Amino acid sequence: MFSSAGIITLANLIFLFTPVVRFFSYEAAVLNGVLITLLSGLLYFKYPIGEEGALPFVKRVLLLLAIPPLLYFVFHLFRGDCSFVSGLKYYLIFTVTAPLVGMGISALVLLTGLKYKRSVFVLVFLLVLFNWVIDFYLYPQFFLFNAIFTYYPGVIYDEFIPITEKIIYYRTGIVIFSFLVVVLERKLRQELQLKRFWLAMGLLIGVPALSWSVSNSAGLTTMKEDIISDFRDSIVTEHFFIVSEEDLSPTERYLVAVTHEAYYNQLVEFYGIKPKRLLKSFIFKDNASKKRKLGVENADVAKPWLGVAFTTRPNLEVSLKHEIAHLFTAEFGWGPFEVAAWFDPGLIEGSATAGDGYISGYDIDEFTAAVQASKYRVDPTGVFPGFSFFDINPSLAYALNGSISRYLVERKGVPNSGSITLPVTLKRSMANLLNTSSPDGKRKYQPSRVTLHRRCSISF
Repeated sequence: MFSSAGIITLANLIFLFTPVVRFFSYEAAVLNGVLITLLSGLLYFKYPIGEEGALPFVKRVLLLLAIPPLLYFVFHLFRGDCSFVSGLKYYLIFTVTAPLVGMGISALVLLTGLKYKRSVFVLVFLLVLFNWVIDFYLYPQFFLFNAIFTYYPGVIYDEFIPITEKIIYYRTGIVIFSFLVVVLERKLRQELQLKRFWLAMGLLIGVPALSWSVSNSAGLTTMKEDIISDFRDSIVTEHFFIVSEEDLSPTERYLVAVTHEAYYNQLVEFYGIKPKRLLKSFIFKDNASKKRKLGVENADVAKPWLGVAFTTRPNLEVSLKHEIAHLFTAEFGWGPFEVAAWFDPGLIEGSATAGDGYISGYDIDEFTAAVQASKYRVDPTGVFPGFSFFDINPSLAYALNGSISRYLVERKGVPNSGSITLPVTLKRSMANLLNTSSPDGKRKYQPSRVTLHRRCSISF
């Protein structure tokens, strides 16, 4: 069986060759924090503090904390990237504090006196780790606070993730609470087990309930009412409920309404489907305001399962159709989140970009053709579908995945409801699909090689 040090070493070797987490930054710190929380908690059962296990436990925890930065530093020297020093602040906040959180969960399990301690620990760990799903699913926000991974900013394209006072206070509170549970469990080891059990049950039920009750007032969650309370204008059309943070002039109201409905009709024609519900469109005055309310700054976003798109007024003509397209893809989405199967980013963004048809103002086929004819050419079979979407330039990733998705929609139509995924037969023959002539006479995937032209713009 692997030791904890072996597991953390193997995991980080994998991280070093994985898109996004290959650099010593926020993502690497969070993933290592989650893993070290789990491993430290399991180690605590083997070396409980107070039973001559403190020193061996501390040695093993320090080793766990030392391995990730050491491996990343060595690879940093070879790659010459600039992420190592900037990543230390994330590692100190999200990772170095992780062992105490793991100890706190273990101490809580020990208080219960239940027989299968490690199994109960893993269950509690997973429940805490994934409790964010409720907030993300029910509320409009994209940022998340969690006792194990601490904070998720919204989307990965916000390259600068500041360590705010709120994050520090939240993490400090979690660490202090974990430490107090460890001390409490140590103090009560001689008490009756029934008393310990009911105290543990009280903590297991009471702490989440208290956290939920204060989360909104503490700014850890954002309700829809909190977002639109400052919005000053609204428009209702045949297919949309539109709210704007700023007042719109009569001309602007007309243009916004017509643009929404025009995009709706274009997407109906492209996908061949109509959403079954009234769609909602939130227009923020700027990125800073969107960042405060949703946690997302540098990208406009949508939540297909809620039928709502979030854009900014200056960026409306660029991103609105793409975000509405996400709402259309919910009609053939997978699972409760109504997106591509297994959250495949290439299909999630590709299917929406296909509906939009443009990237940075250029037709996606023409943009992709120009890139593929240049020195920046990439092998489509290595990018679509899958998480390699994050391994190339974002504009090219969107254009290439969108171009291929457009081809698949034109050739196969949209999938059946609940199955937005690349058919197995097409996955197996992707190289043939992209590089050879189609046997049935339909055009093979080959982005158009014509002079680039930009989409007409409308100013608001």
